[in-house]
Amino acid sequence: MASRLRIPNLDTTLGAAFLGSIFAAVLYGGVCIQSFIYFRRSKTDRIYFRAIIGALWALDSLHLAFVTHALYYYLIKNYSNPLALLSLNWSIMSQVYVTDLLSESLEASVSSSYVPTGSDLAVVSHNIFVVVLIALTTLLTFSSGIAFGILGWEEGTFARLHNISYLMYTSLASAVAADVLIATSICVSLSRSRTGFKKTDSMVTVLMLYAINSSGLTSICSLACFITYAIWPLEFIFIAIYFCLSKLFLNSLLAMLNGRTSLKNKVTLVTGDGSFNLSTNVSSKLSSQSASTKAVDYPSFASKDMYAMDNVQKSPTMAITVNRHVETSSAV
Repeated sequence: MASRLRIPNLDTTLGAAFLGSIFAAVLYGGVCIQSFIYFRRSKTDRIYFRAIIGALWALDSLHLAFVTHALYYYLIKNYSNPLALLSLNWSIMSQVYVTDLLSESLEASVSSSYVPTGSDLAVVSHNIFVVVLIALTTLLTFSSGIAFGILGWEEGTFARLHNISYLMYTSLASAVAADVLIATSICVSLSRSRTGFKKTDSMVTVLMLYAINSSGLTSICSLACFITYAIWPLEFIFIAIYFCLSKLFLNSLLAMLNGRTSLKNKVTLVTGDGSFNLSTNVSSKLSSQSASTKAVDYPSFASKDMYAMDNVQKSPTMAITVNRHVETSSAV
């Protein structure tokens, strides 16, 4: 009977998992660097949010530890036993829980209609239906992923995972749906904040691209994992991609947080305080005329915090004041 067992192809099993762990380690290095930058720059952020970022970094470190242990088990401890690849090691399943917890913790803040874009959290959508829909897809992703991990323990082998493959498909598909909903709701909310001013509207476009890029990268990764698992369920290609999924989520979040300062500077350069006054030009024109009494109304504009990053949910406002200057000149 043992001779009938198919020995796994090392290129598409251990080779793929090994490459995936290398990419995961590189992404973890990016997480560490961005976390260091965040804690140096985020002195004004609320302490509970800083604590959440620290907890997410700790979870990501634990995830890499599980990945390393899994590779050590298959590559070192069972170096001369390729049939060990048929069984599920405890650490390979444990990293599923951590990935689920990490990715859903990042999406949970958005599903409650918030996304970090300033020193506070800016509202993504005022539509309760959209918020509930994002929350439900996020919950579906989390619950199906955890269920896959628990039932995977009971199955015991990679070959028997096809019995619960529907849970993996549900988790990955709902993750893609949640990312698309989040990016769409952010873009719709920002598009409604356009003022008609060319320069400030261009900043709205930049923010929309930030949202699309952040959600798009993780969506592509989830979709790639979905497709590779459907095509090669007995290979480790989908596992290699899955190793990188949580780190892409965290890198996207930290990149958005660390990019707030540069975005604020760009907005300041575009809008400044938005104020200008026409009194000098009008007064000079009035002084050159010989009318005995002239009354002129002219506007003075002062835009207030157009696209303030700390409070995106407020619509851009513009205060208009009318100054009335009366100059009297006597004809000589």
